[in-house]
Amino acid sequence: MHTLTSKITSKGQVTIPKEVRESMGLKPSDSVGFVILEGGKALITTRNRPLSEFIGCLKDVPRGRKGTVSLEEMDAAIDRERLAAGMAGLEK
Repeated sequence: MHTLTSKITSKGQVTIPKEVRESMGLKPSDSVGFVILEGGKALITTRNRPLSEFIGCLKDVPRGRKGTVSLEEMDAAIDRERLAAGMAGLEK
């Protein structure tokens, strides 16, 4: 693993290095997310994931429950999946 650098502009903007964009599969107009870690570190994650990756993310919702799943419950489940995907491998 090697370190890539980029400067922050006066407007707080940063260009994501080409190697990083390619490895993450990022294209123009894609969104990225940032997870703040301890020790002044941050993790960059892609926010554009195929819908198929979210299949089963609501499995914690009881099946016998009457009614629908709220938007808040859906958002929480999606956030858990994004965090799990973005944090994979960092515990080593």
